[in-house]
Amino acid sequence: MMWVGGRYYTIESFIEEARRLGCCRRVPNIPKECVLGVSRVFLVHDISERDASDQLKIRKVKRRGEKFTRTFRVRGKRPTPRVFGYFTISGITFVSDGKMDISEELKKAGVKVYDYDNTGFAEQRGCGFVKVGGTYIVDEVQLGRLENLKIKDIRGGFIPINPPIYVPGLKRFRGWKYVYGDNILNRQPISTWFPEKTISDRGKSNNKTLDDFVR
Repeated sequence: MMWVGGRYYTIESFIEEARRLGCCRRVPNIPKECVLGVSRVFLVHDISERDASDQLKIRKVKRRGEKFTRTFRVRGKRPTPRVFGYFTISGITFVSDGKMDISEELKKAGVKVYDYDNTGFAEQRGCGFVKVGGTYIVDEVQLGRLENLKIKDIRGGFIPINPPIYVPGLKRFRGWKYVYGDNILNRQPISTWFPEKTISDRGKSNNKTLDDFVR
């Protein structure tokens, strides 16, 4: 599970971008339990343009020469977080300046190196452009753009959960948290979603034997 940052997105704007460009999420390190084509990333957020109790102000700002559209909450209490969709990890990418490379261990883990000037990275996202030296998990749509695949070769990407599943009490976090994905999709009680031993906000594992986790 990963949190979508409210500084740059609403739920609706993220879904629109995911359908247009595919999903691309930067990660601090690579989960050893990640299985390409199998592992899923569930997305959670608490800012929706449809919340009647929430008044939003959206404005464009600049940072380091890049233009961003940021979302600001003007009035109203912070709404309840909700899981609004997921995607299957189809690739793990490392962004290079053309000179940088990665270790053989990472290559064996399935990480592929792409140059920053790849046309698949050309379009700016709500949170900016990809960063040289960054590692990103991507869905099949984004991977297809990097590999210059035709649309007919792409089977799927972001999958919305409708209606979203509300998660009362969940606090914002960075990195990722391990979850039992099937329990989420089957709308089981929230208490059954998270393993007893999970990972920290920064994505560092507290448990090195995670083979029993549902991916």
